[in-house]
Amino acid sequence: GPEPVWDPLEPVNRGFHLFNQGIDFVLLRPVAKLYSYLPAEIKGMVRSALFNLNEPLHFANNLLQGEVGLAAETVGRFVVNTTIGIGGLAEAAEPIFGLKPARADLGQTFYVWGAGAGPYIEAPLLGPTNARDLVGIAGTFFADPFNYVILDQTARYVRAGSGVVSTREALLDPLDELKASSVDYYVSLREASQARRQIELDRGQVPPGGAGSGAVDKMFDAVK
Repeated sequence: GPEPVWDPLEPVNRGFHLFNQGIDFVLLRPVAKLYSYLPAEIKGMVRSALFNLNEPLHFANNLLQGEVGLAAETVGRFVVNTTIGIGGLAEAAEPIFGLKPARADLGQTFYVWGAGAGPYIEAPLLGPTNARDLVGIAGTFFADPFNYVILDQTARYVRAGSGVVSTREALLDPLDELKASSVDYYVSLREASQARRQIELDRGQVPPGGAGSGAVDKMFDAVK
């Protein structure tokens, strides 16, 4: 079943929450709003290219989770989208060969191996997460082959910045709605983000009775 959210660091987390909301108000949301006006085709190419760059990590984590079939499909997706899809700018693997995306990350791998979530953490700049996923994010940074293959530091910054803006743009409406309907936005964001993460951990399986709120469903739909 869903893991309970444990928040023993709430006073510290609330401080970082205020910091993150300030950064979001001043920088991230305005940039994401501007980005939202770009043609859908351009935004789709950015999402596809970013996803394709993560396919080696998806492959490794699918393998570590014992999902050999999904790992094999991920290799096929990477080859097809890098070639026919012109470096991943177009999604060719699924419509042509039926190779569906199989997103997998290190935090999910730890979950499959039985590691508990640990305390909830609202990390500076990274936002809502937990101890297990924070370790996964750190491990992913060092394991990502493109951090070594793409030697140009500017390219790494562009990739990271594009990912942040693309994700924030997808969450414009869900987060606005969540904030507008919240008595305590910190609590609402904590519960919604961890409920969405649970769906990701269970590979898109929504728990019986639904995810718990329309906001969670919209958040998941926006970034899956």
